[in-house]
Amino acid sequence: MALSLGSWSPPSAAATPTTLAGLSPRQVLGVSVSAMRVARSVTRISHEFVLARSVTATTLSTGAAALQHVDVLGHRGEIVLVRGVAYVKLDPTLVVDEFHSLVPGVANKWVSFTRRSKYFAGLTTGLTFSSLLNEVPPTGALAMSRPTTLRGVPVVAVTGTAVTTNLKASATLFIATSPPFLPVQETVTAQSSGVPVSAVTEFKNWSSVPVIVAPRIFTPSGKLRLP
Repeated sequence: MALSLGSWSPPSAAATPTTLAGLSPRQVLGVSVSAMRVARSVTRISHEFVLARSVTATTLSTGAAALQHVDVLGHRGEIVLVRGVAYVKLDPTLVVDEFHSLVPGVANKWVSFTRRSKYFAGLTTGLTFSSLLNEVPPTGALAMSRPTTLRGVPVVAVTGTAVTTNLKASATLFIATSPPFLPVQETVTAQSSGVPVSAVTEFKNWSSVPVIVAPRIFTPSGKLRLP
């Protein structure tokens, strides 16, 4: 779900503040999103919890490419997104989770998916840096905490409505209070049919210069009998 940014205007480079003191929650969020746009790459470490099910994903995102490692209760998968093609390698359990059957020739092997595949969108949603800009900032009515510290980093917490889920969810973005005012962590909480759902995402290595390459050996998904 894309976030409409029409409710605020990012400050120009000349107007970028040197402190967040005195700014409204929406202004603080605008300053941070502007800094994210400049950074253009980041590593996210996400932990999602639904009942006893835990999903951990480490995602390296750039403007057009991404690399993600996923662990679901010890079952692992990897996705590489390069030049509009997704290369996916899943263990047998995750193959069943994704395709609802243990498709021959898929488990623990690289399979490529182009945009024409019906699976492409589901496999790549949220991977690139542009999608990060749309999904991370809270929206709606915003509130902001007093300055505090998170893992030794001085931050303020901006809370609003999450835009990464169809559920009614709350999102809190912890933003560093020192330039360039980048996010440090985000927490999202929701209820699904009365069941608590939560996610914690840590942001690291802003503005890194990663090299993401496609695997050399893979099978095009069109050559497989996917359901």
